[in-house]
Amino acid sequence: MIKVVTLLTRKSGMSREAFIEHYETHHKKIGEKYLSGFAVKYQRRYLTVADAANHAPTELPFDVLMEIWFPDQPTMDVAMALIASESAQEEIVADEERLFDRELIRSYTVEEYESEMPSVEPGTYRRVCRASRGLQGFLARPMHQDAAGFSAFPGEPLGVLAELLLDLFAPNLHRRR
Repeated sequence: MIKVVTLLTRKSGMSREAFIEHYETHHKKIGEKYLSGFAVKYQRRYLTVADAANHAPTELPFDVLMEIWFPDQPTMDVAMALIASESAQEEIVADEERLFDRELIRSYTVEEYESEMPSVEPGTYRRVCRASRGLQGFLARPMHQDAAGFSAFPGEPLGVLAELLLDLFAPNLHRRR
């Protein structure tokens, strides 16, 4: 699988809502027109600032991450030749000028590596913390209720603290499910 990732920034003065509306009702149809029969997947991922992330920027470096997946290099080459044709470029560039800051468009071919992750049941989570002295036994524990009745739920620091203290000082009272 060959994946092309393009970082796109909306034209200055255009609202996020107007940008998404135009892309999803008009520009994507141009992409579909030229990619049909070649691409396995054509998708757009619109960025927003992650509220919970400490390291999240207040301004985004681009607005959408567009992906095109091709089954192999020869198929991608034929599709790119079609997109590079004069008639296709006239249509694509005309719409891009309405929508994007074209000087900021960046495209890359992506080489992916995937990690095998254990399955997670819906409605549960596994908490992982970095190991330090005395905390090795506290790594990657599922939520549970211990013998003293303390529960560890997201957003309840006292439950997490109680679980940590039980792990450190009374491991025999700590029941795992």
